[in-house]
Amino acid sequence: MFTRSDLSKETAIRGMRQEPGKGGIKVVRKHPKGPDASARSKLSDPELIADSLSAAPGDTRDFDELVRRHQGHIRANCRFIVKDPEAALDLAQEVFVKAYFARSGFEERATFRTWLRRIKVNQCLSFRESRWSRSDWSLDAPGLEDEPNLRVAPTAHEDVEKKETGERVMRTLDRIPDTLRIPLVLKDMDGFSNREIQELLGIGLSAVKMRISRGREAFRAAWEADWEEER
Repeated sequence: MFTRSDLSKETAIRGMRQEPGKGGIKVVRKHPKGPDASARSKLSDPELIADSLSAAPGDTRDFDELVRRHQGHIRANCRFIVKDPEAALDLAQEVFVKAYFARSGFEERATFRTWLRRIKVNQCLSFRESRWSRSDWSLDAPGLEDEPNLRVAPTAHEDVEKKETGERVMRTLDRIPDTLRIPLVLKDMDGFSNREIQELLGIGLSAVKMRISRGREAFRAAWEADWEEER
């Protein structure tokens, strides 16, 4: 969940008020009345955002509900992009911290999930660039266009969100090179359009389409290879 330790000390301090009492000043945490957990779970994402903005400083209960709803797929998708389980957990937490402080800029022209995904993608790509130089994993790596076409058409990737296939999906994605895996994740898991992927990755539109197509083919081939190994 979204805990106070994830926020700045200044924010935590603003969530307190001072009252006179015996022995000096008494610090009292604000917990204003509001929807209980059951009622809060029935609110829409935009309603929770609005309530979190009007809540007393330090009261993150409305945002906690948003974290509960979305943390699963954010963590999984961070894992799919960076291939590092521990880093994925840290990145997912950073995504929600950034979202918390930027929530006043959320507009209902897009869903909260889509808005959150953009923050996630930027966070994951920044992490990759900080760990490896861009030349090490550039999506415009020379020679990619000369790779032979893989034979198998994509179908298995549609099972990605099924819980029972999660571990196998991760193993399969780990077999796919970054140049193909990242555009595939952005397209088929995050739901970005080709043009949005073009902007996020800084590559040409034709390159985006090619990498998504080859990524799907690679996924299918790796999926079947993993299946054969399990027999």
